[in-house]
Order: sequence, then structure tokens, then C-alpha cells
Amino acid sequence: MIITGFIFGIIAMLGWGIGDIILKKPAREMDSVEMNFYIQLFAFIIALPFFIIFVLKNPITISSSDIILVILVGVLDLFAYLNLFQAIKKGELSIVTPIAAVNSVITVILSVIFLKEVLGYSKIIAIIFALGGVVLVSTDLKKLKDFHTTAGVPNALICMFVWGVYLFLAGLIETHIGWLLTFFLTCFSVTFFSTLRYTFSRKKKKILSKKNGFKLFSVSSLYVGAWLFFMLGLSTSLVSIMSVLGSMAPLVTIVLARIIYKEKLVMNKKYGVFLILLGLVLINL
Repeated sequence: MIITGFIFGIIAMLGWGIGDIILKKPAREMDSVEMNFYIQLFAFIIALPFFIIFVLKNPITISSSDIILVILVGVLDLFAYLNLFQAIKKGELSIVTPIAAVNSVITVILSVIFLKEVLGYSKIIAIIFALGGVVLVSTDLKKLKDFHTTAGVPNALICMFVWGVYLFLAGLIETHIGWLLTFFLTCFSVTFFSTLRYTFSRKKKKILSKKNGFKLFSVSSLYVGAWLFFMLGLSTSLVSIMSVLGSMAPLVTIVLARIIYKEKLVMNKKYGVFLILLGLVLINL
């Protein structure tokens, strides 16, 4: 069973990592609000059959407070995605995706503050590593006197923080209705608010090109597939194994960005990426 879960975790890791790579070119050509709308819409269409099957087999009971939280996390998810797409549009994938992935650090800190969870030494060290890595990848030390900040980093930092809050609140919902239903409901919630944001956007609506449509549908398929395989992995393997594999998705993006887009990092950024990845592994152990 552990081996099966490991395989599911690898598939999820590849899904998230490859999805971010595919987004790079559409992000340069499309408005973030428009791109987010199509990605969330496609994700909703893909997830809907699985949701129907789930509902037919599992009766749903959800409290009014959980419904309010679902609405809130939908708004937060939308805001995070818009900033992630801006970060991908402006910056280097090798930098912005690891920063966004540090959201687990924010979730852990919020759990300590509000849920009174106790941190072990390994998690404290992990947080220090991850945040130290963010500092290193956020600034080119050779241009420190000019306070040069890498393009896309502010958006990635916003995404990191907002997704950290999102995961904290989603964790509260999960304790009542389970991760799978939480995923479905938050998926539908963010799709609803993405549609509203796109509908009332003042920018001129464009017909989605076949090329970008195919890429965005592929990204949505990879993201939804990654989540579903991740959930399957949680049911067949150790949570610690799945968490570590899920946190390593940026490594896939970094390797592919180096191969496909020829992204190069100065030395301090390489150290920063390494510290972030190390921190992500340690905090999920």
C-alpha cells in the first residue's frame, strides 16, 4: 500500500510541476483574470463527474459555518491564483513557484497561533530554512545596493501568504467533511468567484484561441488529476510520505524551466531554492 501511495504521490508531484511549466507561455499572452477564469472553469467541468459519483455514494451534511468558510476560501483561492499567474507572467518559474510553495509555512504558523499546536525543533528549523530561502531567491545580492527585487516575487509572496491562510481554513473544513469533499466544494467556490471576476472585468473579452485553450485545459486536467491522485495517496499511504512528495512539485518545475526556458540562477538564488525545498521537506515530515 505504501508503494501504491508513493506512485500516486509522484504522479501528483508531476501534475502540479508540469502544469506550472505549461502556464508560462499563455501567461505572457493572456490577462491573468481571463486565464484564471478558463482554468477554473475547465477544472470545474473535469471535477464535476467525480463530484456526482462522490455524492451518489456519500450523503453530504455540511453546517452553515462550513458553507461560510467554503465561500471565504473560494475568494482567497481566486486572489492567490491571480497573483500566481502574475508571478509566472513576470518572473522566472525557478524562483516564483518555490516561493508560492512556502504557503505550508504560513499554515503551520497560523496553526500554532490559533490552534495552539506545538512546533518541534525540526519544524522550527524547516521554517527558518524556507523563509531564509525566500529571502535569498527574492533578491540579487550583486545588486543589493540598488535594492533590486526579482520580477514576480511580490506576487509570489502574496500567493504564498494567501494560500497559507487558505490551507489553514480548508484544514478546519476538512476536519468536518473530509479532504475530498473540501476539494470539490472549494473548486466550485473558486470557479463561481472567478466567473464573477471575469464577467465584471472591464477588459474586452476575447475568443480563446485553440492553442491556448488546449494548454489551459491541459493545465486544469493536470491540477485536478494531481489533487485526486494526492487524495488517493493519502488513503493508501503515510501522510508524511504524501506531504513530502506534494511539497516537491516545485523541483519538477525548476528542472523543466532550466531545460525548456533555459532559466539561469545566480549563486545566492540557487542556495535559496535549495533551502526552500529542504524546508518544505522538513516541515512535511
